[in-house]
Amino acid sequence: MLDSLPPGTVVLAETALQSRWLINLFNKKRRSEGRSVWTTPQILPLRSWLKNLWMDSWPDQFVLSDLQSAKLWESIINLDPDFKSSDLLRLKGAAAQVGQAWNLVARYEIPLESAQFVWTPETEIFYRWARRYKQRLGEWRALDAATLPRRFIEPAAEKKFPLPDSIIFYGFRRPYPQLQSLASFLKKQNVKIQFVPAPPQDISGSPDSKKRNDEDFGVREFKDAREECVQCSRWVRNEYGSGKTIGVAVCDLPTYAPLLQKELSAELVPRSVYPWEEFDLPFNSSHGEALSQEPAVHLALALLSANNETVSSYLASTILNTPFLSGAEREKEKRNQIDLALKKEGLVSIPLSKIRELAKKNACARLESILDSWKIFIRFPGGGSLHYWTHEISRFLKSLGWPWDSNTGAKQTYVKNIYRVWTQCLDGFASLDNLYGNVGRTQAVDLLSELARDNVFQPERECKDVQVVNLDETYGLKFDRLWILGCHADALPSMPEPNPFIPFHLQQSLNIPRSSALWELEKSENLLDWILESSSGAVFSYPAWDSNSKFLASPLLKKLGPPERNRLITASNKLVDKISGSAELETWNDGAHIVLLEEERRQIAERKLPGGHKLLQNQTQCPFLAFAHHRLGAIKREAPEIDFENRQRGTLVHKVLDLFWKQTKSRANLELLTNDDQLAAKIRECIDQAQRSFADVLAGQKEFAALENERIFDLATTWLTRELERPDFEAVECEYQIDVNVGGIELVLKIDRMDKTEDGLTVLLDYKTGSTLTQKDWFQSRLQEVQLPLYNYQIRPHLAAIAHIQKEESKSRFLFFGDPASTLPGTQINYQEKCKGMTFIELTEHWNEQVISLAEEFKTGVLNVDPFNYFKTCETCDLQTLCRVEERKLALRGVMEEKE
Repeated sequence: MLDSLPPGTVVLAETALQSRWLINLFNKKRRSEGRSVWTTPQILPLRSWLKNLWMDSWPDQFVLSDLQSAKLWESIINLDPDFKSSDLLRLKGAAAQVGQAWNLVARYEIPLESAQFVWTPETEIFYRWARRYKQRLGEWRALDAATLPRRFIEPAAEKKFPLPDSIIFYGFRRPYPQLQSLASFLKKQNVKIQFVPAPPQDISGSPDSKKRNDEDFGVREFKDAREECVQCSRWVRNEYGSGKTIGVAVCDLPTYAPLLQKELSAELVPRSVYPWEEFDLPFNSSHGEALSQEPAVHLALALLSANNETVSSYLASTILNTPFLSGAEREKEKRNQIDLALKKEGLVSIPLSKIRELAKKNACARLESILDSWKIFIRFPGGGSLHYWTHEISRFLKSLGWPWDSNTGAKQTYVKNIYRVWTQCLDGFASLDNLYGNVGRTQAVDLLSELARDNVFQPERECKDVQVVNLDETYGLKFDRLWILGCHADALPSMPEPNPFIPFHLQQSLNIPRSSALWELEKSENLLDWILESSSGAVFSYPAWDSNSKFLASPLLKKLGPPERNRLITASNKLVDKISGSAELETWNDGAHIVLLEEERRQIAERKLPGGHKLLQNQTQCPFLAFAHHRLGAIKREAPEIDFENRQRGTLVHKVLDLFWKQTKSRANLELLTNDDQLAAKIRECIDQAQRSFADVLAGQKEFAALENERIFDLATTWLTRELERPDFEAVECEYQIDVNVGGIELVLKIDRMDKTEDGLTVLLDYKTGSTLTQKDWFQSRLQEVQLPLYNYQIRPHLAAIAHIQKEESKSRFLFFGDPASTLPGTQINYQEKCKGMTFIELTEHWNEQVISLAEEFKTGVLNVDPFNYFKTCETCDLQTLCRVEERKLALRGVMEEKE
């Protein structure tokens, strides 16, 4: 068709995808002929052609955009007293269905008469809404795009539009009545009309008869959707680069799209896994994500939506780390320091003034300016039209350097695409003035956010030789090679979805799309015939399983023979597979020691090395863990999003018990409070005092603070009842800080409590509210729990105990070591049985040797990746990408099993 396109011919496609594909084929053909310059023919969607001609004629009616039409339907439905819902999702869903019904009524030239719509409540209400819609169009002097083909005829007959010599209607599977009327009119105007390809009923013979036994066409079964996508991507890689056009069609593209995008990118452009590199993917996909989900736009909407000068810790961290604000590259290190300082405080909500104070302290001038501009926008009063808000929003974002300026680290190609689609979204936003009038900032931003959620982000790229499309979009597209995924019986043919607002008998009699199972079957059969006729080869595949569901091949594929199983392409182009599959590995003798620097030695001597007992705890679990955390400072700090982290909640319990025992002093006083019914009041007093220490963290969370208050009250009451079971004692120290020199390392330790019994015995207590300790942790060949042994190293108590503080009384208990004659109400660990008859003094001496050995390891720089228990240590560690332990996983598994 494109080779013999007569001059003065216009090609009108049904979809924008078809028009882009035809232009790509035309340009590719001209390049193959050695041309460098050529005249591009008029190839565009039918709707765009009609709208362009209409607007060029200076009409007295403008054409509504899709967005304006959708919002007008929403307005009409929302004002209807019979529509008893304020649910936005229901409103949008109803508006979409009604808009679709309006388009179908126009396409199939169904008279909008009351007698046609008296069959159901839905059809009756559609008739009323449609009349109101027409009335609003008249008030606005506007025209709906769905009616444009019919409205086009009268002015065209009056020669208001220049008509071409010939028109090719491309990709219309079944010309609908409205299109047929337009084609008949154009023929009367001496315009040559041709439909390409010919409608299915005009195709002579059965195209699949000569193809069904061809080895280039077949059906394959795969284990699941992931394996299916991997194999398809490897197949595309093998076919790509040969000059062929390659199609990847999917029966359910939205479900497959994320996995398919990932696998195709990794196979065709392996370096695309590197986030810092810009690259142009060699394929196009007709599926895109919501604009609001793109990081740059998500940030912009979050900034615009702020209603006060206190923001969530998550948003604060995003602002400090984003590459989409001015100064991000120049102030990157300083902003990271500010982010770290805020995360250490553990605040759920952070005042902008606090961030600005830290910005000033760290000399982040551009960040200060951004925060000042943001405060001004947040305080902005009043309202205005959507045109006004479009200007104000654009001005505000520009003042922040969003989404890109010379001082950001953002990828320019990505940002340009984002800015293009964002600008289109703002244009649509401004075009809704007639519907919304003057609005406040909150309403304007809410509307803009809604539009961004509905707007699909598609990068602007030249049409590629590899196309990823939904199966329904393949009609009219001719591929040299094609792979169709998801062809199981539940998806091909798909289920019918008749429109509820058009009488069902009309939909059946007019053969309206999606109206019946027969229509879906006929459509699927026609698509398969088109694929077999237009392609030189095609693979149809499906997953055998999806979660717990078993799939069978679509019965429409039986003519292609039985499905092949276990036909896999093993060669991979992914970087990770190239590394792991390399026959020759580079050998590198990575030393297991890095001696301490002079600065680190000074920190040890001056007790400035952070970590306390955690330093040795990490060293015993895995030397690399101690090296990364305490020498490199590689600690993952997440921004809290809702309430306390578990660590903070445990700290609050510690604080309450600390305050209680500092005031109560002894068991005798505890008993006195209990007998006088004053215990509950005393506990609540301590809780109030402790919560004041967390005022910043709990700011604005009154309901959560109240819930946390009750939780701690129950915990403390249950635990103190357990403490009454002990003989008399005195709490001599609480939150007791001690300095310990272990093997030359100065550590600062904090002991939760130290008691003296009436017999003069010393008891050390360590509170645990969420501990998963097991008794064997103290008796492994490599000591796995060092906290109590470290306390013992310094103080040498008669008893060393873990206090398990739980809400359920049966779970609250003491777990303790000590002289068998000295007991606590709980479980005494039988160390004599576990240590072959050792006395408590001998056990503590053994512990001392082990903690000194761990300290010596750290001091000499031992840092090998050697987790004592892979499953317990590594699977909850955040350093796996740094230590690369996964590469040794299989070997480690055997070692761990031996240790267990």
